[in-house]
Amino acid sequence: MVTPIALRPVLAAAGCLTALLGLSGAAWAADCITPDQVKTGLHVEYQSGAGVEVRLLPNGLIELRELDRAEGGGDLRYLSRFGVYDLEASLAADGDNATEHRVIYDYGGLPLPEPASGGTAWVGPVTVRFPDGQTEAQTAAYVFGSDQSVDLGGCSYDAVTVDATFLRTNGWEGQKFLFFPDLGFATLVGRSGPDQDKTDFPITAMRPVQG
Repeated sequence: MVTPIALRPVLAAAGCLTALLGLSGAAWAADCITPDQVKTGLHVEYQSGAGVEVRLLPNGLIELRELDRAEGGGDLRYLSRFGVYDLEASLAADGDNATEHRVIYDYGGLPLPEPASGGTAWVGPVTVRFPDGQTEAQTAAYVFGSDQSVDLGGCSYDAVTVDATFLRTNGWEGQKFLFFPDLGFATLVGRSGPDQDKTDFPITAMRPVQG
C-alpha cells in the first residue's frame, strides 16, 4: 500500500503555526495583507522555519503548498475548501493532472460550510482514496469556536478557531485551525492524538509571494 498523505502531515513534522491572519473590519493598513493578495499568493513562515504558500484559485478553492516538505524534496500541494476541508493532496511537481501520488478526500457530497463563530459544528463521513485505489473510511467533526484577534506585524486580524477530529479504524487525530474570514482561508495551528503530544504551530510572518 502506498504510504498515505495524511491531512496536513508536514506542518506537524515541521512544527509550527499559530495564527495566520484574518483581517479585521478596520481600514486596510499599508503593510497589512488584503484579500486581493490572497489571489496572487501569500507566503506564511513559521517558528520552525517551515514555509507554506497560500493562494485563492479562480474556482474558489484554496491551494496550499508546503515548501520543501515532500519526501525526497519538493513541495506538497493541497486543494482545500476554506483551507479547512482538504479535497486532495499531491506532489506539486506532478502539476494539475497529478494521479500517481494523489490522495482524494470525499465528503459524500455534503455541503461544507464556511467556519463561523458561535459553537456550531459539521460532522460527516470522509472517504480517503489512496493512489493505489485503496480507501479508508473516516468520520470528521469540525467544531467552530469563538472569535479572536490575531496581531502580527502591527496588523490586527479577526479569526475563528476550528477544532477538527478525525476518527479512523486505527485511532483518531485532532487538528486545530484558525480561519480568517476577511481573507477567506484557514491555516493549521495545532495537532494532537493518542500517540503524540499536543503541539502548537506558531506563525512568525506572512507576506505576499514575490514574482
